[in-house]
Amino acid sequence: MMVHHNRRLASLAIEQERGRQMQARALVGPEIAERAEASSDQSRRGATWKFLQLTLAICSLFFALTAVSAQDPPLNGTLTANSVFQEHCAKCHGKGAKGRLFGGPPLASENIAATSTDDLRGIILHGRGRMPKYASKLTTEEIETLVQQIEALNKK
Repeated sequence: MMVHHNRRLASLAIEQERGRQMQARALVGPEIAERAEASSDQSRRGATWKFLQLTLAICSLFFALTAVSAQDPPLNGTLTANSVFQEHCAKCHGKGAKGRLFGGPPLASENIAATSTDDLRGIILHGRGRMPKYASKLTTEEIETLVQQIEALNKK
């Protein structure tokens, strides 16, 4: 009974659509009505295609930005551009590594320049004074990158 009712509703919808098409043809002529129907189908397909292209472009951009942000900072990059520095060090040493009043000292100074590579690494790993230890918070590669970038900052 339900199947018969659904079929009847579907056939009524088809009949109504055909009736509308016949009325349109009667008003504007069969050739114009056929062109309008074809144009309507093409515009729907075109809109769908444009939507798919836009979706693909947005997804590609998202994945590209995700891949770029997930990369480790380059060794030849500057200390202040390093995301690890910005996240863990800048709050005390300043965003430009110039030090902060009541915070960490400037990282480009005679004292830092005179500090050996092993001492810099040890300070970052184990902390000193008010500086916290980062051995459990940063990877070995991140620490090495910071050490190299601090040394490069002092060679300028």
